[in-house]
Amino acid sequence: VNIDLRQKPYCDWLGSGDWPGGDGEAAVACDALTGVGCDAAGNVVHLSLAGRGLQCELGSEELAVIPLLRTLDLRSNQLSGAIAEKSLVAMDELETLDLSRNSFDGDAPCLSGAALRELVLSHNRLTGSVYECYATAPPRLRSLELANNRLSGELPELRWPVATIPSGTLLALDFSDNFFGGQIPAAWSANFGLQVIDASRNALQGELPLFLMSAALPALYALRLSDNALSLI
Repeated sequence: VNIDLRQKPYCDWLGSGDWPGGDGEAAVACDALTGVGCDAAGNVVHLSLAGRGLQCELGSEELAVIPLLRTLDLRSNQLSGAIAEKSLVAMDELETLDLSRNSFDGDAPCLSGAALRELVLSHNRLTGSVYECYATAPPRLRSLELANNRLSGELPELRWPVATIPSGTLLALDFSDNFFGGQIPAAWSANFGLQVIDASRNALQGELPLFLMSAALPALYALRLSDNALSLI
């Protein structure tokens, strides 16, 4: 019986030999599957399956067959369970990870890959702290979006590694609708390229830092800090 892999749920065929480049009898060419892109050697490097109604857990076994991914976009599905951090950490080429608008739970993954530019985990059920995970920012990170989860603890400082790309790389931070406490990190003032900061609807307190009211962040055009316990100096 010939099975059309394009009609099968993502989780049924990702971990099988029928995946593009696999050794299964029904292995298909990369361009035969919508949302899948391969490099010249036939390795899957782009997986974009947003809004497909996918229902499953995304475990290390599934991700192990696509270690060379540059883009993983599974937003707006019904994926659940813990995010397979170890498999994602092993993806040295990963540039964009978007798992937003699913039902993932457990801790947010700690990712520090040199290629990572976009990390979007908003609208899930992630818990715990990200303070230690992102004390130092991935060197090419442009956007970190963790809104609408159940994260707590202090906001991460996102310091930049020594002797890497200038700190103007980071453009957008979204920590809104969580349970973050403490103060806004002073270390953010070094990220002079920041354009958007949203930490609204949390439990932040203390005085509003001076750098948010000065020319320290010349590119900043959107600052959202409502529904906290912050005060003006």
